[in-house]
Amino acid sequence: YGVRGNRILFVPNGVSKLCKDKQKEVRESKHLLSYPINLFTLSRLIYWKRVDLGPKIISKLVNKFNNKSFRLTIFGAGNTEHVRRIRATIKEYNVSDYVDYRGPVPYDKTPEIFANYDILLSLYIMNNITNPLLEAVFYGIPVMTIYKPDLAELIGERVQGCILLKDSEREEELIDQAAEKLNNIDIGKLQEMYNSMKNRSTNIGTWDERMSKELEFITDLKGRIQ
Repeated sequence: YGVRGNRILFVPNGVSKLCKDKQKEVRESKHLLSYPINLFTLSRLIYWKRVDLGPKIISKLVNKFNNKSFRLTIFGAGNTEHVRRIRATIKEYNVSDYVDYRGPVPYDKTPEIFANYDILLSLYIMNNITNPLLEAVFYGIPVMTIYKPDLAELIGERVQGCILLKDSEREEELIDQAAEKLNNIDIGKLQEMYNSMKNRSTNIGTWDERMSKELEFITDLKGRIQ
């Protein structure tokens, strides 16, 4: 649209007070890891969030690599058709022994999910700087997501604790990448990922800090205009 990048202010979402209050508790819950390795998604079931890729990735792990070390739990709300489709995908790919759809979760229960599951899958079409991803990184939970420059600005270009996929318009290519990378992860590697996530700093702030940045920018802009 002809707008220069230096004329756009991008301020990412923040994390809630609940996350800040629960951060230490969630991090301390990860002192002992064991099989199976529990993947999870935490989002609405609308198409652009591509939750359906999860069962397909598990199918690839099981059928191509004979790797049965992973389980996937899908959390999130959807209308009747969304739920029907995700359940149909699980059935079509014959992964009901490895994939479970749990439905929506109240926000105040989400710290329990981060504490009890191992790796967040976030493979959105549009933008992967999502609330669940920011919260996972804030808690020190490994994430599998698609590399984007704005995401790298927050979590770093090379992060041992995150699995960054090369973006592709072809879903099958994303599925292949994800399955291949997960196939190389065992409990020892997962522990290394957790250690890396816990021992690193991020640019992720709270919602209060985010709003302060916006207000500071607006106040400065108002002063320049006047």
